[in-house]
Amino acid sequence: LIVDRSLTARANNIVVACLDGYFTVKYLQFQNGRPVLVPAHKKYHPIYPSEESDFSIWGVVSGVVRTTKT
Repeated sequence: LIVDRSLTARANNIVVACLDGYFTVKYLQFQNGRPVLVPAHKKYHPIYPSEESDFSIWGVVSGVVRTTKT
């Protein structure tokens, strides 16, 4: 992933978030002004960071680099 830490995260951006010491890549959305981390795969549930959790947006995903093995 190419992650730009200088960008301000906005709704529907794909972000790298740090939640309680763990990193995750999710879509950023908001409900009632609070952040919600939404997975791309419907099998998984959204994450609702609580006010007590250690939560931060580490950066905004701006690209993906893929390589193929030969």
